[in-house]
Amino acid sequence: MIKTFQVSNSGQRLPQENRISGYLDLSSQEGKWISYSSISFNAQFTPQTNYVPVLSKRDTLELARNIIHKITDSNLLQQAVKLLSAIQNVLNTQPFLNIITCIPYLHAATPEDGSLLFEWISNDYRIGFHIEPNPQESSWSLVTKENLGEIIASGSIADIDLHKLVSWLLYFIISHL
Repeated sequence: MIKTFQVSNSGQRLPQENRISGYLDLSSQEGKWISYSSISFNAQFTPQTNYVPVLSKRDTLELARNIIHKITDSNLLQQAVKLLSAIQNVLNTQPFLNIITCIPYLHAATPEDGSLLFEWISNDYRIGFHIEPNPQESSWSLVTKENLGEIIASGSIADIDLHKLVSWLLYFIISHL
């Protein structure tokens, strides 16, 4: 079951411009993102562990979430939702809460081969997540220009702790803002 709500960290009602604008229903088998531009609220808020709040001021993952609705392959959708949930969970931690608006948008694309690509793109680096229909082929990559040491790093995301990987990559991003 999906419930709508608007809260702050203290559980108080917020003015329109500070409302939570959406959430992810993680209890759903398909894990679909649901977004709202305005939410009405007439009941007491009870924290739910199966909802990930999305801040309304600037949603770093907005572009990536928009593509979720177009995915028809259930393996691709499940992996994408798992990745975006891991990213949002890391962004909701204390080190990132005050600087979340500085994190670049996570871009998304659906290449013709049926895969899904999420990328943070900067003038000096690119960080990507390549989601393939076969989860064992999905990977991440980090490529930098010469001024950042020409780093080329990549690996599989099939059997890795996504929270640790995403944390490391986000710390890389904030250290090169």
